[in-house]
Amino acid sequence: MTMATTTKVALVTGAGSGIGQATALRLGREGYRLAVVYGRSAAQAAQTTAAIVAAGGDAKCFALDVTCEQSVARLFDAVLTTFGRLDVLVNCAGAGHYGKLKEIEMADFDRLFALNTRGTFMMCRAAARCLQPGGRIINISTGATASNAVGQSLYVASKAALEGFSKVLARELGPQQIAVNVVSPGMTDTPLLAQGNADYLRQLGAKQAAMGRCGQPGEVADAIAALVGADGSWISGQVIRVDGGSVIV
Repeated sequence: MTMATTTKVALVTGAGSGIGQATALRLGREGYRLAVVYGRSAAQAAQTTAAIVAAGGDAKCFALDVTCEQSVARLFDAVLTTFGRLDVLVNCAGAGHYGKLKEIEMADFDRLFALNTRGTFMMCRAAARCLQPGGRIINISTGATASNAVGQSLYVASKAALEGFSKVLARELGPQQIAVNVVSPGMTDTPLLAQGNADYLRQLGAKQAAMGRCGQPGEVADAIAALVGADGSWISGQVIRVDGGSVIV
């Protein structure tokens, strides 16, 4: 496999597993130099990095507490020192939540918004200050913002906020030819499902999708790769549903 075909640098959070890992590997195959960023999955992120390097690519592993402003600042300093530039940011770090509104503790609210919303906001803010002209930002949302299923109020709230500020950022960065988009996956077979009843969620996802199955992380990564590549140069401010036809309007 031929790699290292570009000088462009991509930073992918949540790159130790699931969609983040698949995205880092996919962009590595496209020749991007990779900042492989993890929160808790150090060993898995190291495996992601090693796989990219073994295939002839350039990747380095970085730790991050995405809820901490100082940690975000240190990450961007380290990435720019290591690679000298940043062209693509893909925010995959996040967590799910299930619980009816009347049962939710405010500690759950604070925890989920710190990770899904505040963390992504801080990452976007830092990237907006240093991205190369023509760069890309991809934020990961969820199809639950369209389905509005029972028990998803907190999760939907955290991701709907993300979708909202991503659209504003697309307008702000447009003059620099920087595109900002949201990728909204349907039910995808990732380790996140293990936080609930994985078998039930797989069956639910298959039932919801017109294509009759759950998605795979690599399929979401393929869509992300298209958006950050040359063919995605005039797509910005959009919520792109990658869900096998789970939401059709």
